[in-house]
Order: sequence, then structure tokens, then C-alpha cells
Amino acid sequence: MGFLDSLKDSLKFPRFSEKYEMGFPDISSGEKPVIIQFRENEVEFKILTGFTSVKKIIKPDDIIEVGLNQESYRSAGKAVTGAVIGGILTGGIGLLAGAAIGGKRRKENQLTLIVNNNGNECDIFLKQSKDIPKIYSELKRLLSKQTAKPISKESENSNNETKSNLAEDLEKLHNLLEKGILTQEEFNEQKRKMLE
Repeated sequence: MGFLDSLKDSLKFPRFSEKYEMGFPDISSGEKPVIIQFRENEVEFKILTGFTSVKKIIKPDDIIEVGLNQESYRSAGKAVTGAVIGGILTGGIGLLAGAAIGGKRRKENQLTLIVNNNGNECDIFLKQSKDIPKIYSELKRLLSKQTAKPISKESENSNNETKSNLAEDLEKLHNLLEKGILTQEEFNEQKRKMLE
């Protein structure tokens, strides 16, 4: 991709400068600058590691899960300061009003991003910031372009468990046939139902 194409993408699609914390197995953990460039059908994570950078391209079919957790809370330190100032200026009622007004409401945004990276399931962690909801919206846009849902390790494990449970059940059924508890027709009927 040439310089002009890169410039067009950055004008057409959003670009964010964030802090990468961890997630990709070939990049060490720790806070690192990351430039997140969205495009029509992919997102590029350019993680700065010292004097070099590592690019990770994520296509819609690589996204396993994306979520946004939002919390709001009041700053305790500012609430105490507001209470003290309100109490000094107006007495008891000012103490309560100052505490209520002094603690400014803050929002914390935590992004959940799980991707398939070269066959490895990776939980990508970014430092909380005000742009996280915008990044989440763009990731949801990409997610809507998925053509095939990636298989997570959990669903692979459940498929393997189902296959082993089926094999065990068929073995039990065969034992009942050998013991003469089931007829051949009953065995065939039960086996057909289990394999459907």
C-alpha cells in the first residue's frame, strides 16, 4: 500500500492513537503506543516497540468476540474537597451539596477484543481511553462483514467432548446389543437417532 492509499484510508476511515497493553503472543506485554487504522474490510494495529513497529492486520473473519464494558463512578478525592469547601462556606448543608457536586462523574471504558491470530486465540488489551467506544463501533462494523464465524478453542473443545460423548454412548448401546437387551432393529433405530 502506497503513501497516497494510506492517506486516503486515514481520511475515509478513522485512525486512533492508543496504548496497547498485551495480547499478541509475539509482542511483549507492557504499555506501548499503537496506531489503529480502520479500513473498509480490515483493521491494522501498528504497535511501536522501541525503534521498530509490528503490524497486525485483522480481517472481519478473524474477530471472535468484541465487547464494551462501561462503568461510571465519582472521584472520591474531589468529593471530599467539595465537601470541605462547601462546609466551610455554608455550614452543614453546604457539606452535603459540596460532596455531591465536587465528585465529578467519570466513565471507564474497557474493550473486550478476542481475535484469531495465526491459529491462536488472543485477548487484546488496550488502555482505557475516551476513544474506546468509537473503536468498539468500528470493530462492530467490521464484525458485520464476517462471512464465517471463527471457531474459538472453547467451541472446538465442546465439539470434541460431544464427539467423545457420542462415541461412549454408541459403545454403551453396542454393549446392550451384545448382551441381548436390545434387538438389532432397536439398536439400529437408536444409533440412527444418535447420529442425526
